Amino acid sequence: VPPVVYDTSVARESYGDAALYVPIGDSPGVVRALERALYDEQTRAAILAAAPASLAKYDWPRAARDTLALIENAAR
Repeated sequence: VPPVVYDTSVARESYGDAALYVPIGDSPGVVRALERALYDEQTRAAILAAAPASLAKYDWPRAARDTLALIENAAR
Protein backbone atom coordinates (compact mmCIF):
# COMPACT_ATOMS: atom_id res chain seq x y z
CA VAL A 1 0.00 0.00 0.00
CA PRO A 2 1.58 3.32 -0.97
CA PRO A 3 1.65 5.42 2.20
CA VAL A 4 0.68 9.08 2.33
CA VAL A 5 2.48 10.79 5.22
CA TYR A 6 3.18 14.26 6.53
CA ASP A 7 6.45 15.67 5.28
CA THR A 8 8.75 15.46 8.29
CA SER A 9 12.41 14.60 8.60
CA VAL A 10 11.51 11.41 10.47
CA ALA A 11 9.10 10.32 7.73
CA ARG A 12 11.65 11.04 5.02
CA GLU A 13 14.29 9.07 6.92
CA SER A 14 11.89 6.17 7.45
CA TYR A 15 10.17 5.97 4.07
CA GLY A 16 12.65 7.48 1.62
CA ASP A 17 11.17 7.26 -1.86
CA ALA A 18 8.52 4.77 -0.72
CA ALA A 19 5.82 7.31 0.21
CA LEU A 20 3.93 10.37 -0.90
CA TYR A 21 4.66 13.40 1.28
CA VAL A 22 2.25 16.18 2.22
CA PRO A 23 3.09 19.36 4.13
CA ILE A 24 1.72 19.34 7.66
CA GLY A 25 -1.70 20.98 7.77
CA ASP A 26 -2.31 20.74 4.02
CA SER A 27 -5.68 18.96 4.01
CA PRO A 28 -6.27 19.48 0.28
CA GLY A 29 -2.76 18.10 -0.29
CA VAL A 30 -3.72 14.95 1.60
CA VAL A 31 -6.69 14.50 -0.72
CA ARG A 32 -4.52 15.01 -3.80
CA ALA A 33 -1.89 12.57 -2.53
CA LEU A 34 -4.51 9.93 -1.72
CA GLU A 35 -5.95 10.33 -5.21
CA ARG A 36 -2.47 9.90 -6.70
CA ALA A 37 -1.87 6.79 -4.57
CA LEU A 38 -5.17 5.31 -5.67
CA TYR A 39 -5.41 6.32 -9.32
CA ASP A 40 -1.96 7.18 -10.70
CA GLU A 41 -0.52 3.84 -11.75
CA GLN A 42 2.94 5.26 -12.48
CA THR A 43 3.21 6.94 -9.07
CA ARG A 44 1.96 3.84 -7.27
CA ALA A 45 4.39 1.61 -9.17
CA ALA A 46 7.33 3.87 -8.33
CA ILE A 47 6.44 3.94 -4.64
CA LEU A 48 5.94 0.19 -4.47
CA ALA A 49 9.24 -0.38 -6.31
CA ALA A 50 11.02 1.72 -3.66
CA ALA A 51 9.35 -0.11 -0.76
CA PRO A 52 11.68 -3.13 -0.50
CA ALA A 53 14.75 -0.92 0.02
CA SER A 54 12.91 1.08 2.66
CA LEU A 55 11.60 -2.01 4.43
CA ALA A 56 15.03 -3.68 4.39
CA LYS A 57 16.21 -1.11 6.93
CA TYR A 58 13.88 -2.65 9.50
CA ASP A 59 14.45 -6.16 10.77
CA TRP A 60 12.77 -7.38 13.96
CA PRO A 61 15.41 -9.98 14.91
CA ARG A 62 18.19 -7.42 14.46
CA ALA A 63 16.22 -4.80 16.42
CA ALA A 64 15.70 -7.29 19.25
CA ARG A 65 19.42 -8.21 19.33
CA ASP A 66 20.49 -4.57 19.28
CA THR A 67 18.02 -3.64 22.02
CA LEU A 68 19.11 -6.55 24.21
CA ALA A 69 22.75 -5.61 23.72
CA LEU A 70 22.03 -2.02 24.81
CA ILE A 71 20.16 -3.21 27.89
CA GLU A 72 22.93 -5.66 28.84
CA ASN A 73 25.63 -3.02 28.36
CA ALA A 74 23.70 -0.48 30.44
CA ALA A 75 23.33 -3.03 33.26
CA ARG A 76 27.11 -3.50 33.52
